[in-house]
Amino acid sequence: MEHEVLDQQLGPSVEQLGQRGKVAAQAGQVVAVAAVCGATLIDFDWIDAHISTAEFSRAHFIGDARFLRATFGERASFKVTSFEAATFTGYADSGEATFGGGARFEGATFADTAWFGWATMWGADFRRVTFAGNAYFEEASIPGSTSFEASTYTGDANFTGMGAAGEVRFANATADPSGNHVWPDGWHLQVTSEGVGRLMWAPGGENP
Repeated sequence: MEHEVLDQQLGPSVEQLGQRGKVAAQAGQVVAVAAVCGATLIDFDWIDAHISTAEFSRAHFIGDARFLRATFGERASFKVTSFEAATFTGYADSGEATFGGGARFEGATFADTAWFGWATMWGADFRRVTFAGNAYFEEASIPGSTSFEASTYTGDANFTGMGAAGEVRFANATADPSGNHVWPDGWHLQVTSEGVGRLMWAPGGENP
């Protein structure tokens, strides 16, 4: 299916067409099911929206993507199956958002700043995510486990005050050694002889 271009530059209301049908979306409104698989979304704005289930597999976000204070009641999925999909080209703001069923951003690419400050995620999957800009998870709350395995940080990474009740994993994650980073407790950046920064768990820790 070819990408559908959804442009919100002219206003907050947009009709979304995905592989699973249509759903009207507007900032602040209640949406039962949002399925926008493989769509191209331009300046996407769901500030204060309430969505029970969301599926953005292979989505391509052009411009800013705003999910500030949005509430996802069940499971929000941004799983990537191709290089072009689930790419955020602009500022991605999920600050104070609530992902009631967990958030899956596996394989996503954030070309600009990714903001998850004060967000609540009941389990989060950021495996193989590329953060080309700065990544902020300040004061984020994750009652379940979360994985950042094999993620890449080109800009600054800030996890100040992030609380996770379960395991936090950064196995095989890499970061620019010159960046200004604050990692969760127990994790630190170790620079290899090749100059690559790798996330390492502190000796004696219980979270490999």
